[in-house]
Amino acid sequence: MRFEVLGPMRVSLDAADITPQGGLQRLLLALLLARGHRGVSVDVLTQALWGDPPDAHAPARLQLLVHRLRTRLGAADRISLGPQGYELHLEENESDAERFRTSADVLLHASDPAAAVAHARDALACWRGRPFAELDHPILDEERHQLTEQRLGVQEQLFDAELALGQHLAILPELEELARAHLLNEHVQGMLLTALYRCGRQAEALQVYRRTREVLVQELGLEPGPELRRLHQGVLGGDPAAAPRIRVVPAQLPRGSGELFGRETDLGTLDALFEARSPRAGKPTGCTVTGTAGVGKTALAIAWARGRRLDFPDGQLYADLCGYSADAPLEPGSVLASFIRAIGGGTTDLAAMDVGERAALFRSLVDGQWMLIVLDNARSAAQVRELLPGTGGCFVLVTSRDSLPELAVHYGTDSLHLERLGHSASLELLVGVAGEQVHGDAGAASALVEACARLPIALRLAGEQVRSRPGSNLGVLVREIRQERSRLDHLELGTGPQTDMRAVFSWSYGTLPPDAARFFAHLGLLPGPDADAETISALAGIDLRVARRLLKTLVGANLVERTAQGRFRLHGLLREYTLELALRSFAVAERETAISRLIDYYGSVTSLAIDMAGPAGGNLPGTPAAARQTELDSSVAWLEAERPSFEALAGSADTGNGHRLVELSQSLELFLWTQSHGVEAQRLQEENRDRARRARDPAAEVHAEQLLGSLCRDRGDLEGAEAHHRRALELSGQTHDRLGASLALHDLGIAADASGRTGEGLALLSRALELVRAEHDEARTAIALGNIGELQGRLGRDTQAGTSYGEALEISLVHGFRRTLQLALRGLTRLAIGRGAYDEALSLAQQSLDQGRLEASQVAEARAHGTLGRIYALTGNARQARRHHDAALAQARCTGNLDLLLEQLRGRAELVASTDPHTSRTHYLEAIDLARSHHCPAREAELRRALAGLRTAPAVHVLPGAPARSPAKPAR
Repeated sequence: MRFEVLGPMRVSLDAADITPQGGLQRLLLALLLARGHRGVSVDVLTQALWGDPPDAHAPARLQLLVHRLRTRLGAADRISLGPQGYELHLEENESDAERFRTSADVLLHASDPAAAVAHARDALACWRGRPFAELDHPILDEERHQLTEQRLGVQEQLFDAELALGQHLAILPELEELARAHLLNEHVQGMLLTALYRCGRQAEALQVYRRTREVLVQELGLEPGPELRRLHQGVLGGDPAAAPRIRVVPAQLPRGSGELFGRETDLGTLDALFEARSPRAGKPTGCTVTGTAGVGKTALAIAWARGRRLDFPDGQLYADLCGYSADAPLEPGSVLASFIRAIGGGTTDLAAMDVGERAALFRSLVDGQWMLIVLDNARSAAQVRELLPGTGGCFVLVTSRDSLPELAVHYGTDSLHLERLGHSASLELLVGVAGEQVHGDAGAASALVEACARLPIALRLAGEQVRSRPGSNLGVLVREIRQERSRLDHLELGTGPQTDMRAVFSWSYGTLPPDAARFFAHLGLLPGPDADAETISALAGIDLRVARRLLKTLVGANLVERTAQGRFRLHGLLREYTLELALRSFAVAERETAISRLIDYYGSVTSLAIDMAGPAGGNLPGTPAAARQTELDSSVAWLEAERPSFEALAGSADTGNGHRLVELSQSLELFLWTQSHGVEAQRLQEENRDRARRARDPAAEVHAEQLLGSLCRDRGDLEGAEAHHRRALELSGQTHDRLGASLALHDLGIAADASGRTGEGLALLSRALELVRAEHDEARTAIALGNIGELQGRLGRDTQAGTSYGEALEISLVHGFRRTLQLALRGLTRLAIGRGAYDEALSLAQQSLDQGRLEASQVAEARAHGTLGRIYALTGNARQARRHHDAALAQARCTGNLDLLLEQLRGRAELVASTDPHTSRTHYLEAIDLARSHHCPAREAELRRALAGLRTAPAVHVLPGAPARSPAKPAR
């Protein structure tokens, strides 16, 4: 709560005005505030409120008035009745009068003129006008007079201190106003006389003396006192003591770049660092603000410095060290000479001093001073070292694109890394520069923000482009700026390097050592948004240890960002700049060689990672289970992290690496498929097919057609799947590729079964099995056997299915094939349930779930959860059944696999059919809609039959593979 009496009385709570409106309440509150923490007797209050003598009912009326005032103030304990009368209780700093008096008391103990000025200005800032301005009651006059006299005393101390600091010209208007109000105050008139004389206005100074003498004689019958007469004689005789004092407090901070956006936290951090390590502690302190080019380091430093300048009464020094600019970096010696002259040391022969001597003189001159020193745009710690003060009082603020760790290590400075702006703050900045034109197209504005990498300088340049095109379409400009290899062209205004984004980046690039500069240019060839050190070292063709050292250099220079996952990335504008560097620095052959190295590296490491995550991954003899899981997790994480780079590289234009790109894409597709990245896998294989056709590579085209068919089947496009597989079979026949033909036959069989032609599908799978056995391909043999078992079970041939599953299981265990192991386990589980061997079925299903988790396969986990749910339902454990079915359905929705989702929707519907028919019907209808929209008539008919029997039949829990059940997703 705030109580203000230095002007019209005002009371506020959280910025809301709660000043009493009634005249008696306002007067009562004013009386209590005037007495501060002292009580006011009932007699004094009643007399002041209702006149003298008060009637017998006055105390009761006072009590009611106090009650109403308490209610107005929102707290009953604000006003209490004690031995001395009623007292208003105030917390510290709640009253402007108390704040004023506190500052005035501090002013009395100010150690120097600059500190006195700061404290006096703080005290006078509490005033808004005449105390209790709207209340003319005589009882308030004493308090009003005391406050006014105290204010005059503070004003006199302020102007004394300002004159001591040589600020006569700055204070002259205020001093003239004060002198007009206090014609009999000889001290005030003497200060005005001195200020006028120091401003070169001697005649006016003498006129002040004559006027003051006349008033004193006329009003008081007195001559001026000795001090005013001394000043008068000094002006008449040109006394040097009355002349201007030559001491200019340096105030070198440049103008800011306008309003800051989104930097409240960073300003708060600087405040906290300053408060925690105040110069008053007696040791030199400071902070280095670091960040990438154009992120707003200078703007932040200047804004903070301007906001805290009153904390540095001895002034502010500023130097742009030109560490990153079109000009040569400033030498420490020249900066020291400038600083020494600014603080009054210009009479020294600086030319005869070396840098060390100038630094020593500078430290001597600022010793004991409270100064802020801003060293902007530093290139290195060596450029800053000699400019640091030696002892307490000064605070040094350094900005640099380099992290300058030496300053923290050797001089104890703090560090603040400035990140790029958030999206909302970037939009605010863009609107602030471009104006309302940005509001018309929020989508385009957001796109422009991201195209500018959320860098303040880029946003200002783009905003100026928008502002300079009134009435133009913002979306058109965004499309122009977002075009690859032209974005930087749009981020320059043609007015010089300071407004050219490309030039701003070049200043950082130009400071790099030759090996780091060449290494940085290689980053322009990276296909994805980020990479690890191993990938970058392979691209650049250098040793990993050297690559890590150079990356450390680039991170320190804020040209590269290191992510929390230990990867390295460039924001969009720097990526484009490095691409320009690569095109300029390397010949075509060099670029192709670098990409070839990258493909070789990706090919070898991807194969290892996919082997770990794939059918046989991680099953090395003697490898502990925990180690296998760690290796698998690491492999999957690496593949996921590199996936955008793989896709960009595999989809790039042919540059002499076409065949090897196809091989890389084929390896990657298996990972995309198992991790349910269907859209990415589809696009990748279409590009592979087209590339294979251009290269006249039928084997690669067969592989791409096979994978495209599988992807079509996964999303329910059975007609498309069969078309792709038949094309693959045709191509395999033309090239006499028996393995390719077996794969095509196998997948045609799966597609036929999915279309409701299970007998035809079994025949096709059997032909495929014959071909893979002839090729002695154990992995494909296990896959074919597992899927044959599925179809045999679907046709009710459980004995044959058991034989097929058993052989698939044996091959999988011998060779460590994970996915065919899953297929065999699921089939054997179904058969165990058919025999009523539920314990065996639970054991097998749990193995299947564990295996799915090892593989990090959502598809396998979802199927295992669904199977466990059905087993628990059959054994009467409804709680466990519901838990597993819920998990299965949730994971199935995440995979994009139609077969799996239909299977789990039906399983969940069957589970609740008897207890919650409405929910069961909802699941059935969702499954029917999916089957119809994906053109799966056999599935749709099967689901409609199940739904039709919902009202007349009890719930039946059937495992995948039983009659009228959709097939499980086949292994590949």
